[in-house]
Amino acid sequence: LVNNAGTSWGEECYERESGKANWGFDKVFDLNVKGLFYLTRACVPLLQSSASPRDPSRVINIGSVTGMMPQQAPTHAYDISKAAVHQ
Repeated sequence: LVNNAGTSWGEECYERESGKANWGFDKVFDLNVKGLFYLTRACVPLLQSSASPRDPSRVINIGSVTGMMPQQAPTHAYDISKAAVHQ
């Protein structure tokens, strides 16, 4: 299983009158962190059934360099979510 999905939301991290700052943060975390977790959990039976002692199943999570060094652009939710993938 290779988890290689990601989305971003470029907006300042303070609350805006539109209320979209929180919506964007939630959207990014839902896909970049929760999606990775839920997909992996759903695939566990397939991973277990296809594994053998000599050839175990593997899960590869693709992060981003921004998870270690944030961008200057206002993509705080993306950067934090990719840091979560690294952990």
